[in-house]
Amino acid sequence: MEKLLSLTRRLTARRDMDSLLQELLDGSTALIPGADFVCVFLYRPDLNALVPVGGIGFDLGILSQIQLKPGESMTGKAFVEGRPLLLPSPEVIREAQANLSPDHDRAVRRAVGRPDNPVRSSLAVPMATDDRILGVLVIDNYDTDRDFTTVDLAVATSLADHAAVAVLNAEEYQAVQTLSQELQRTMTVQHRLLSSMMSSHGSLENLLRSLWRTIRRPFRLLEANGEVVAERGALAQPASFAVMAGQEHLGELQVSGPVHGFERLAVEQALPLIALEFLKEAARRQERLHAQAEAFRRIWDRDYGAVDALLQQYGLHQGHPRMALISGPPPTIVGRLTRMKDVPVMQRSQDLLLLVSDETWPRIRAMVDADTPVILGWPLDDSHDLRSEFAGLLLLLEAARRLGYPRLHGEVRLSEFPEMTLIAAVPGPVRRWFCDAVLSPLAGECELFETIKVWVFADRSYERTAAVMHTHPNTIRYRVDKARRRWGQPWDDRTAALLRWAFLAELDADL
Repeated sequence: MEKLLSLTRRLTARRDMDSLLQELLDGSTALIPGADFVCVFLYRPDLNALVPVGGIGFDLGILSQIQLKPGESMTGKAFVEGRPLLLPSPEVIREAQANLSPDHDRAVRRAVGRPDNPVRSSLAVPMATDDRILGVLVIDNYDTDRDFTTVDLAVATSLADHAAVAVLNAEEYQAVQTLSQELQRTMTVQHRLLSSMMSSHGSLENLLRSLWRTIRRPFRLLEANGEVVAERGALAQPASFAVMAGQEHLGELQVSGPVHGFERLAVEQALPLIALEFLKEAARRQERLHAQAEAFRRIWDRDYGAVDALLQQYGLHQGHPRMALISGPPPTIVGRLTRMKDVPVMQRSQDLLLLVSDETWPRIRAMVDADTPVILGWPLDDSHDLRSEFAGLLLLLEAARRLGYPRLHGEVRLSEFPEMTLIAAVPGPVRRWFCDAVLSPLAGECELFETIKVWVFADRSYERTAAVMHTHPNTIRYRVDKARRRWGQPWDDRTAALLRWAFLAELDADL
């Protein structure tokens, strides 16, 4: 980041085009690993074309023969669309280059000295100011065994933005004196922002604090899903600025408008830095969630040493930890819970598994809508019991989804269904033997099997069973009587309990 700051300072200080181009080219190769080809194309209104004016990795004498029309090749597309492009593979590059004229294609191949033009990945970034696109910065990777990323694109975008301002300085020195002074002030802010990004904690918070001190306008920062990340003041007539990393929309910065001049320039220079912070936080979150998911697997595998280490890490070793399962929470809640750093979380398909304490659970419960299905374990004195509680939660959820028992609406407690933990703790071979022993009279009769399964979990109600199976209650009575004759004994409470346990034992609830 210090290199980027130093380069952008030098760029905005240049007054002659040659030294400006050299700074931009040197900076691109230094800050973006794998930049084997770097070329600056400037737009010539008199030709209505983009012409190469300098670069490295090619013969400029040959490449200067081409004049790309707006929209031609990836360079022309970036110019017309006014947005940075990341082309991560040869296939995507070939598609973007499909409309490159044959003469220009041959000139490019001769200029780079590579008849096959084997580009691995490319960046094409407009050099733009508020109201003009001055040209395009193109960076190609030929030889380095590394494909460009969204972080590289963010760095290239920052370089191109500052280079655009520097081009204006070089071409219209007198006309942009005021803008140059504002840029210098903005670079002071950017220095603070870049410095804050070097910290592993609170980088985004410090960055936004610096932005607030600079523009003194209310703003709101949102993630792509609409979740509010930060907010200062009350917005009025907000102007929206997209937070982008290449073509990926990461979020939105809303600032009380109208936003012009120095304030707008400060906001636009902050945007790529905010994008980098979003990318860093996303990477940290993914790493944290991966480690937490591995910890949950250790619980499942009864690795009690790892379990004790997990409890120590999150301060749960002195209390009474318990497992919790939230079924199908909305994306906004998933985002808020997975951002929590003091609660181990594992995402399992559409569900969230959590390890909570008496202190953290009320805070989490308050985030979740009262109607969202939640299964809460009981406080444990011994961490070795976490595995049994874990298995009980999963079995209860599987039973609710496949058997309709229990009906999940709002919060239920595992302690209300002790048979779940008991059955989940039985070894698989024993469970299969028990199922075969109890359900063998119904073997080969799929219709009877499904009817009795629904019937016992519908409190042996013929009407409720008929409603579930879309048939008449008398049909259910007939099937139940037929099954009873196969059993050869009354359908009393003991039989119903055996059947219910057997159907539960049949479920495969696994991590």
